[in-house]
Amino acid sequence: MDVNWRLLIPNARGELVTMPISAIWILAIIDVSSTAILGWKLVIGRSYSSLDVSQCFASAMQRWTPRPLLVPELLYVPGAMMPSNVDPTGPVPMGRLTAMDNAKAHKAKLPLEAWLLAHHGVLNFGRPHVPEARPHIEQFFHRLEVGALRLLPGGFKPRRTDEKNATSTSAWSAHGHPVHLQALEDLMDVVITGHNVSPIPARQHRTPIEILLNYHDSPDFWLPPAFQESNARALTTTCRDVKVKGSKNKNKPIHVQFLQVDYRHPDLDKAWEMLGQTYKAIIDYEDLRTIVLVDESLRPIRTLYAVDPWRRHRHDITTRRRILALSRSGQLEIHGASSAVAAYAAYTITKAGESVVAADQAARMMQLANSNDSDEHKDLESMNDAVDVYSRLLPIKGRTSFTDVEEFA
Repeated sequence: MDVNWRLLIPNARGELVTMPISAIWILAIIDVSSTAILGWKLVIGRSYSSLDVSQCFASAMQRWTPRPLLVPELLYVPGAMMPSNVDPTGPVPMGRLTAMDNAKAHKAKLPLEAWLLAHHGVLNFGRPHVPEARPHIEQFFHRLEVGALRLLPGGFKPRRTDEKNATSTSAWSAHGHPVHLQALEDLMDVVITGHNVSPIPARQHRTPIEILLNYHDSPDFWLPPAFQESNARALTTTCRDVKVKGSKNKNKPIHVQFLQVDYRHPDLDKAWEMLGQTYKAIIDYEDLRTIVLVDESLRPIRTLYAVDPWRRHRHDITTRRRILALSRSGQLEIHGASSAVAAYAAYTITKAGESVVAADQAARMMQLANSNDSDEHKDLESMNDAVDVYSRLLPIKGRTSFTDVEEFA
């Protein structure tokens, strides 16, 4: 998105400074026939991951509930809704064919395996850098930019070939009005649900929801069997083989390993008969604190817990990979720490004022803390003093005023 937003972040001295965000990505699923937005995901950073793609599709398969909006003047339009709520007791509308470009995150193992397991349908990977092949989603993004995002502080119109500089489209500067991530996600939810119930001249002034309701029996809109919440959760989980390790001679407890982290359960510490055997494991990529061993029929055998310092705080696969990368490079020390996630959060605070990449990482941690379907807010508040500064940047419960930046200091 063509924006020049800045984020309010504490530096190493504890002072609040504004740092630029490298990029904002909005992933969206749009139904071509009705122009309804089925699901969406907001991502901060230079790129988005395969988990972000899976979460976007999962959002389209979950029942929508209105968010508790922070900004008093921000309101949902009457009747605002997502297509997943068209029939509260029936199936969720999902297309039989989904067109995407050949982005690396789209073709990664996670979304493809999850798609085959829980989504079904046909995937059409078009040529990269050819937006004309997907005109409907490109048109929606353009309307979103022009009608909403460019009006926010820091918004601008990209320069044309015959122009020297970009044209500012907002009366407010990004320096004086840093972006608030939860308020931004609130705005996106209001805009997208409003779009779904707004009349479209090219569709005989019918709304996208009305089109779905009128043609809900068409195979173009509905894909049997009915999708359930378990299907949405399956999009962010995987089932893979894990080998049981340990050593009876060295008295090393029975454990399995995933992404360089050991998982064990006290009841299995001396179950030497399991040593060397291969089991299937259900892994939730949104919460890697636990994995579940299952049998060939996928019946649970035992829940295994990550060893310290990975057990204390919830973290997804993207966070773990970033922590491990920083640890390998020597930039972050997690050995001996009570929580790897807390150490990583403290690192982002220390480095956020020095680089855009660190600011992106801090923004993502703050975004996780604001998530309604995560316990990260509670986790962050329980971290050490270096990380508690995040709690000062989180909004209080209920509606909040944004007239004075110092309120968050």
